[in-house]
Amino acid sequence: PGAELIKLPPTHSLLSGGWNPVERVQYTPLALRDDPTLETPEIYGLFLDGRLAVVYSPHDLFSGVNRESNAYSKGLVDTDAVRVALNVIAYALSH
Repeated sequence: PGAELIKLPPTHSLLSGGWNPVERVQYTPLALRDDPTLETPEIYGLFLDGRLAVVYSPHDLFSGVNRESNAYSKGLVDTDAVRVALNVIAYALSH
């Protein structure tokens, strides 16, 4: 209680670390309709005792991960969604 979601900077090791740095991503047309300036992953984190405990994105990742053809998806395109998801998993396993 009381912890707030903080936008992770592009330099955070969840996005920039390891073998799969994610600096720029592509969004689905529906997401770009709402915000045509989207170019980087919007990932937020909730930290407990200095450790990243919750990862949140206001944009759909799992339609892309599942490679669903969904005209209503407001998120990342499939290849970039997989890249971000892999980084989240790798970060979770290594921290």
